[in-house]
Amino acid sequence: MHSRDEARKTCQAYGGDLVRILDMTRRRFLADMLLPGVFYWTGHKYSSEGKLLKSIDDIEEKKTSLAEYDACVTLLIKVVDVPCRNQASSICEIPPVCESNTYGSNCSKRCSPHCGGANNSCDNRNGSCVYGCISGYHGDSCESACEDNTYGPDCLEKCSPNCGGANNSCDTINGSCLFGCLDGYRGALCDSVCENNTYGANCSKRCSPHCAGASCDNRNGSCANGCVDGYHGEFCASVCESNTYGSNCSKRCSPHCGGANNSCDNRNGSCVYGCISGYHGDSCESACEDNTYGPDCLEKCSPNCGGANNSCDTINGSCVFGCLDGYRGALCDSVCENNTYGENCSKPCSPNCASNNTCDKINGTCVFGCLYGYQGALCDIEIKSVTARSRNIIYTTTAIISSVVFFLVVLCACGAMVPMNRAMNQPWGSTGHNSQTEYEEQPFYYSFRYSYSDTIYN
Repeated sequence: MHSRDEARKTCQAYGGDLVRILDMTRRRFLADMLLPGVFYWTGHKYSSEGKLLKSIDDIEEKKTSLAEYDACVTLLIKVVDVPCRNQASSICEIPPVCESNTYGSNCSKRCSPHCGGANNSCDNRNGSCVYGCISGYHGDSCESACEDNTYGPDCLEKCSPNCGGANNSCDTINGSCLFGCLDGYRGALCDSVCENNTYGANCSKRCSPHCAGASCDNRNGSCANGCVDGYHGEFCASVCESNTYGSNCSKRCSPHCGGANNSCDNRNGSCVYGCISGYHGDSCESACEDNTYGPDCLEKCSPNCGGANNSCDTINGSCVFGCLDGYRGALCDSVCENNTYGENCSKPCSPNCASNNTCDKINGTCVFGCLYGYQGALCDIEIKSVTARSRNIIYTTTAIISSVVFFLVVLCACGAMVPMNRAMNQPWGSTGHNSQTEYEEQPFYYSFRYSYSDTIYN
């Protein structure tokens, strides 16, 4: 037992509907078949079928006081109107089933080839596709192709928004993007994002190897995480300019780097051409330590520099505290010249030093002793008193020695002339010796004696 609506749905579930008794033939057929005393729901439309029934003169009528819209037709051998919510049995009228793929009067029509299911099945009465439409079509009879941006069975799927071309068009059957993918996507449906290190149309381009993390924007290739050290720019394609380094070239090379423009490695900032004078280390940030100077602090201060540890200027090596005694020059690498000594060779040797006033370059002591009348290491102490007698003896001795030297020179000259004269006085051709002319040369002997008293000092 069902309400009228429930009864109709039951019939429709079997491919039919409530029976319609629009003529006497049907009434008689049903009257012979149905059980007496049982109500059966009939008819499709509330109003028209009820009115038609009233025109059949051999059918008893029984009207209720119910409103017309709530009057449904039942069959109890005779036709009466009852409330549609009443419970009654139902009589279903099911048309003959058409063969697969046909429908309509006498099954003379073909189902749409776009109907889904086996054999493109459709409703055998109106041709509507029972199992929906195949991919690419929609509508009751599946005769309408999918509109732009839709695809699949009954056109229920949307083309990927990543499809290229106007309106993100795709194949109406399988959804594959007709004009490829937008930049950054790949696959037939353009539903896969570019993998790491690729970008652009169909992910056909490689990210810059200088992108940090080796990844970039999947659409335009810009380095999403910035650049590795040494590069800059949206695509990290530009090497750091001179004097910069590091991530996105944000750091400055040390001003102590050597070479033009203080150049340094564009990645880690190490100085490519070493350090300028006075600094050392990879980045040239450390000043030279004591006793070193010059580029990369490779030079040693002169051991002749004065002060503690022979300190010198870290840039040019000049001795900060002057030179040790005996040396001169900015680097204290020159020995004092003759007649000078001491710190920076600033002191003259004593004029009382013997041998051109030569003295020790460090302490000024007279190397070859003192001139007469002076004493001491520096020959700066004058002998206070010398006796006149001693002076006379010295002067006399000097005069005698000079005379003797002169006399010996003259004597030697005369001795050389005597044999020459003898040879000239001998007769021509004489080979014998004349005893009368011969003479024996006798040597000269000179004896000089002098005495002096010891020098007396007061």
